[in-house]
Amino acid sequence: MTAKPTRKQQTKRRRRAVFILLFAAVLCGVGFYCVSVFCRATHIEVTGSSRYAAEDIIEAAGIGEEQNLFTVSQKVLNERITSLCPYIESVTLHRRLPDTLELELHEFETIYACIGSMGRITTLSADAKVLEQCASLPEYTCLLLGADFSGYIAGEKLPEEWQKTLAGVDKVRAALQEAGMLSEIGYIDISEEQGYRAVYQDRIELRLGSEYDLSTKLLTAQKIITDELSTDFTGYLDVSVSGRAYTRQLPLTQIVDAQYLAIMGGKQ
Repeated sequence: MTAKPTRKQQTKRRRRAVFILLFAAVLCGVGFYCVSVFCRATHIEVTGSSRYAAEDIIEAAGIGEEQNLFTVSQKVLNERITSLCPYIESVTLHRRLPDTLELELHEFETIYACIGSMGRITTLSADAKVLEQCASLPEYTCLLLGADFSGYIAGEKLPEEWQKTLAGVDKVRAALQEAGMLSEIGYIDISEEQGYRAVYQDRIELRLGSEYDLSTKLLTAQKIITDELSTDFTGYLDVSVSGRAYTRQLPLTQIVDAQYLAIMGGKQ
């Protein structure tokens, strides 16, 4: 049977517990003081941006002069930068003791530029976020025609029906890229729902129909272009029904959009 602790032993234990608590409190206080005094953001590094200067990102971040590393909020930082720099999809914050913050930027991988009425140009992300209204054609992944988004402001999401359309466009773009044809696509026409058309080599209109079985359709198109069409052929190639193909020779002006020809002619 265990002997009951004496009053003296109980007093010693209480004193030891109090001492441990006081020591822990002192350590916490010293640690907090060190973090507050020494962990200041005197160095800010920006990585991952090809469109924005580091100075612009730091200004958009709004981090106070020598602000404590641990009071910088990832959420607030992300909201500030993405609202002022629309081509940035998200920001990851890295803290490196004792005095460095790294802002790792993640830009949108796919950027659509859409030419609307009167030649007005809107850039969009693949998830239908409006990135910018442009006076001239910017760098882009894929050019779109057949819609006008000039009435939307940067940061705004397009309505649901256009979100669905862009989701389909992204499948078309991915299929063209997989087929090795994207680099020679002038633009994709999105004016007709589930009736995608893409201008290839600025002379052949590929009528693709819906996004169903795109890989087979594009394989058929490539074979016909290589084996059957002359290098100066202008017209359309209809592969909208998988397993079938139709061609018709037409003047270039009936195949390629006049706005596109005007804009691309101005760039040359």
